[in-house]
Formats: sequence, C-alpha cells, structure tokens
Amino acid sequence: MEYSAEDTFNIMSATIRNSQRSIDEIRKDIKDIRRAECDKDSIEIGTPAKGGAIKAYGDFLNSEEFKKRIDAAVELRAYAQGKIFSPGNPGESKE
Repeated sequence: MEYSAEDTFNIMSATIRNSQRSIDEIRKDIKDIRRAECDKDSIEIGTPAKGGAIKAYGDFLNSEEFKKRIDAAVELRAYAQGKIFSPGNPGESKE
C-alpha cells in the first residue's frame, strides 16, 4: 500500500504526538517516584488527647525543607484548633 506524502506526514505527526504523551507520562511517574522516595521520613509531634497530633513527611537529610513542612503543619493545626474551639461553634467553646 502506498501513502501520499500528506498521509505519511500525518501518520508520522500522530506517532510523534503519541510518543511525546508517553514520554510526558513517564516523566511524571519518575517525578512521583522521586518525591515518594524523598518523603519517606516522618516525624509526629503532640498527642491527639492534648491539643492534637501532627505528622510531617519529608527527607531528614534535607532539614531546611523538613522544617518548613513542620512549621506549615503546626500553623495548620493551630488554624484547625481555632475553628473547632471558636465561639459560635456548636461544639466546644474556648474558655
């Protein structure tokens, strides 16, 4: 079967687009795997019964990034506690 130049071009273009999609998917998978590998360490702070516990994931060998994650988790815990224990909340109130 013979293809015209235009048909050949269209087939090749489609093949390249599909290949690029596959490459992009593989790159994303590699990025996800690397992130999971880097975030394998964790630290838990606090207790559920005494103000709430938080758990932060990261890489112990990258302490500056891990500290940022801990700071963010502590900030979000304080925000959540403020929502739960705020006046007007049908649950408990701040005393």
